[in-house]
Amino acid sequence: EEEEVDIQPLTIDNIEDDNKNATFTFYDEEHTLGNVLRNTLIKNKNVDFCGYTVPHPSEPYMKLRVQSNKKDAKVVLKQHLKEFRRNE
Repeated sequence: EEEEVDIQPLTIDNIEDDNKNATFTFYDEEHTLGNVLRNTLIKNKNVDFCGYTVPHPSEPYMKLRVQSNKKDAKVVLKQHLKEFRRNE
């Protein structure tokens, strides 16, 4: 049985028609998580682009953009978060 990963608080803001491009919002997160995710996701062979932004220091969220080349962007992020959690 596959272990469920709790990725709250997280919302998916935008998924394009092909599901390979998506923007995710992580609430109560900032540059620390954004930088780690960007630097590790971009090394994934299924990822063409990954970037993040923290709109303003007083805004309590970080946006992460993932563009994959083959897989659904949600699947890529979920798999990555599972691996990240295993390596803690």
